[in-house]
Order: sequence, then structure tokens, then C-alpha cells
Amino acid sequence: MKENRLKLLLDKHVKDQLSSKELDEMFALIDELGVERYEQLLDELLEHPEKRSSYMISSDQKSRLIRNVLNIVGGESSTRRREIVLPILKWASAIVLIGAISLYFLQDNTDKSAQEYASALEHIPSDIWLTPDSLPRLTLDNGKSFVVDAQGQSLLQKNGLELQFDNENRVLIQPTGGADGVQNLCYSTPKGYTSKVLLADGTKIWLNSNTKIYYPTAFASGERRVRLEGEAFFEVSHDAAQPFYVELGSGNIKVLGTSFNVSNYVTTKKTTTTLLTGRVEFENANTKTVLLPNEQATVASSGSSIQKKRVNVDEHTSWMKDYYLFNDKTVQEILATIQNWYDIDGVDVQVADHELYTGTLRRSKSLRSLLAHLEKISNLKIELQGRRVVVMK
Repeated sequence: MKENRLKLLLDKHVKDQLSSKELDEMFALIDELGVERYEQLLDELLEHPEKRSSYMISSDQKSRLIRNVLNIVGGESSTRRREIVLPILKWASAIVLIGAISLYFLQDNTDKSAQEYASALEHIPSDIWLTPDSLPRLTLDNGKSFVVDAQGQSLLQKNGLELQFDNENRVLIQPTGGADGVQNLCYSTPKGYTSKVLLADGTKIWLNSNTKIYYPTAFASGERRVRLEGEAFFEVSHDAAQPFYVELGSGNIKVLGTSFNVSNYVTTKKTTTTLLTGRVEFENANTKTVLLPNEQATVASSGSSIQKKRVNVDEHTSWMKDYYLFNDKTVQEILATIQNWYDIDGVDVQVADHELYTGTLRRSKSLRSLLAHLEKISNLKIELQGRRVVVMK
């Protein structure tokens, strides 16, 4: 109960909505629960964006918020605490809402924040928008490719396939009544689009932007195999007699029945497998490891060793809710991720920036406003040159 109350007060604290009485209550709870638990609760607040507007702060800004509040706890009277904390609250509550994307920042001054954002926009005069008519495509064994829409549905029937949508808008493709044999399919999502696919065995797959999944219309006895390029979340239907395999360029994943996220985008230069429920085995040419819930296996594209660690799974599945969640990531890592959502050819980083950032980015249709916000908080200069993002000092 006390922790829940402190969470509520911390949320109001960041929004500059605390009354004097609530401020005293917040400090009393911090005194009682301890500094370490306070820092944990603040981290939880910053890492669960579905409860608040989108935001992005640097690790230095987060440390300053923690440090400034902790400096007040202990030894100060209630009156003195209020005198010190009020300017901190003002500093900590600037909210910027621009177009379709909103970012939350901890800033020194709201007017200064708006000026910096406007200045950043001037450096990025052009913009890249998502193509509104981009739709998933289905490619058959014979090389024929169809858009997954009403027109494509009619054309697929002529090729012995039936396209259906279930009540959650998942795509199910299966042979028509008179068709013979199994067909191998490639279902692909363009940049700026996500999709859901239902396999013949009942397995559910969420496909992120710029992703391809290769699978058959029916699985042979003994095993189930698919191949992934990009990022997807799987809910595998349990079948002990038919283990499920996800083939990747850096190895394979073996499961019986579980839910997990896999990302092997070329832009990120690594493959990550994050387990939510059940148990999976990740294996490559050199070694293998077993993952339990909340664990992640990572293999760099240039290496072969498997790195395993515990993670916050929300960070790796937030794309399913149409936002990105970053926890202590560099600008380079952020851009490598969003590159798969926006229709750009690549990112050129001409200077290293080792500052780490925590927060969320809503996936909007305008790249320009997103880059302007990143430029403002990172002190880097970010430009759009043609269809490439260039990062410089």
C-alpha cells in the first residue's frame, strides 16, 4: 500500500502536481521505505510509458532528478523542503507535444525547451513520411507476389490459396478445397506497418515493420519450421510431438509451446531472443543456451558467442503497442532501431556519443519531428540528407 502511494506521489511530482501536504507525505515515505527502493520506483515510473505520455530523458537528467530529491530527504524541515523542491519540480515538468509525436523531457526551462526544439527543426528542413498505401505482401513458391487486401484475396484464390481474417484481424492463408500439396509462403510487412499472422497449427505471430516470415501452408509431421528476417513476437501452439523451430541467420530457436520476441534486423547488427513465458533453446554453430522467462540471448552479427541476461521484457515488446521503449540506449542505438520503421536508406554516424537515454518514442508518421527531439536532448546535430540520417557534432 505504501509503495503504491509513493508511486502515485512520484508520478504527480514529475508532473508538478503535488500539494504541500502531499510533498511532506512523499518525503516521509521515502524516509520510511529507503533510498534504494525510491530509486527502483522512480525507474519503474520512467519505464512504463503506457501509463503516461511519451517522454525521453538522458541518464544524466534522471540522475539529477534522483540526486536533487535525495539531497532534500533527511535533516530538513518541512518548510525548508518545500522551498528547495519547488524549483526542482518546475525544472522537472516540461512537456513538449509536437504533431503526432510527443516526448516527455526533464528540462531546466520550458521556454528554453521550445526554443531549442524550434532551432532543431530548422536544421532538418525536409521530412520523410510513411507511404500511406504500403501494405503487406505475400510471395508464393512460383515467385508471384500479391498485396494482402481484397484484390489480392481474389488473385490468391486463382493460385489455390484462400486468405482469411480472424476476429483479431490475424491473417490465415490456407489451400482452397480443390488445391493439392503444401505451398511455401513469404509474408512481408513494409516499413511503417505491422501485421498479425495465424499459422495452420494455431501459432500466432505479430510481425514488426520491415519484416519477412517464411512458412508453409501446412507443417510436415515431426517438426514445425519457419524462417525470420526482421522482428516478430511468437505465441507458439503447444505440441510436444512437433517442436517448433525459428531459423535465423545467427542460429535457431527451438520451442514446444511458449511466447517470445525475436529481433534480427541487419541494422542492429545482432540477434536477440527475449522469452516471456515457457522455455526455449537458442543454438548456433558453436553453442546453445536455454532461456527462462525474462531472460534474453544475444548474438552479435560479427561473433558467435551467446550472451544471456535478465531483461525488462516490456522494452522488447513495446513495438506491439505502437511505441518504442528505450532504457539506457545511445542515440546511435535508437536510430538503428527506428530505421526499420521509417522509409530511410540508412544512418551515418560521424561522431560517437556515449550518453545514454531512457524513455519512449511514439511511432509517428513524421521522422523530422522525432529527429528534432533527439537533437535537442543529445546536443548533436542530426540532418536528413536525401534519404539518409546523418549524425554529427
